[in-house]
Amino acid sequence: GAMTGAISNFLDPAVVKEVFPNLDMITAGLIAPAGHAERVPGGFRLTGRWSFGSGITHADWVTSGAFIYQDGEPWASPDGSNAHASRQFLVPADQVEVVGNWDTTGLCGSGSSDYTITDVFVPEEHTYTFYKVRGRTDTPIAQPDSFMRSLCAVPLGVARAALDHARETALTRVDKMTGATWADTFRVQVTLAECEAEFNATRSGVFSSSQRHWEVLAGGGTLDDLTATERAASSLAWVHAFRTSRAIVNRLYDLLQSWSINRSSPMDRWMRDTATMCQHVAASDLILESGGAYLLGRPPKFRMSLGIVK
Repeated sequence: GAMTGAISNFLDPAVVKEVFPNLDMITAGLIAPAGHAERVPGGFRLTGRWSFGSGITHADWVTSGAFIYQDGEPWASPDGSNAHASRQFLVPADQVEVVGNWDTTGLCGSGSSDYTITDVFVPEEHTYTFYKVRGRTDTPIAQPDSFMRSLCAVPLGVARAALDHARETALTRVDKMTGATWADTFRVQVTLAECEAEFNATRSGVFSSSQRHWEVLAGGGTLDDLTATERAASSLAWVHAFRTSRAIVNRLYDLLQSWSINRSSPMDRWMRDTATMCQHVAASDLILESGGAYLLGRPPKFRMSLGIVK
């Protein structure tokens, strides 16, 4: 659902008013080009199956990536930049079939089921790419990577909740072997302090890198005006936020010991959720590989994570 605002920058303003008549509209779906879009007069016939349609059961629109075909053959970009072009397709949620196979270790509530679309007509104006801004160009969020920037807020929020929960719990516990309160115990004090330090540093890294990007973009510049270090910093901070948040939750889970293991404990849910979150592409080695390649002056494999258009 957090994608909806970002998507609007890549659609024509008239289309945005049509498909998003109020601010409560929700968009879900998978941007990876897993579908088949056949060119037809006025648009495309879209068919395919996509995974991880997070929030799709509550969505008004479903956006899905697909490769483009014409007369059954792969369609190349007219400018020659892509031998087999792909784009995003907006489809009303009532024309999408949810498979309902989301049975996972964590994030069960996200409902990230597979979904299918079968031979649905999509008008040309309901398609877009993250490489072409059609709305306002003077907003910092009209960037190819803008839809990915908010994702790491979720694990950071979980880590913050776990830290608060562990601190509150420590104030109520007494070591039955020694009679010492947990709040006066070296192990508890050091663990909480170290986890707080890791959280603060990680969160600050996300904000400082994003702030630098925002300053340049809001000042009329582009991402190309950033140094290589500044440009890579944001996506690298996402990965670090996911993984550090998981490490913090796991360490606090161990700190609270058997009070963590029951289903009634939020620590049990937070451990499973952060483990699942870290399997997302935004937390993957692909982001690190792309950032590292860019820092070395080599072509990044996942250029969108760096906001690179060409």
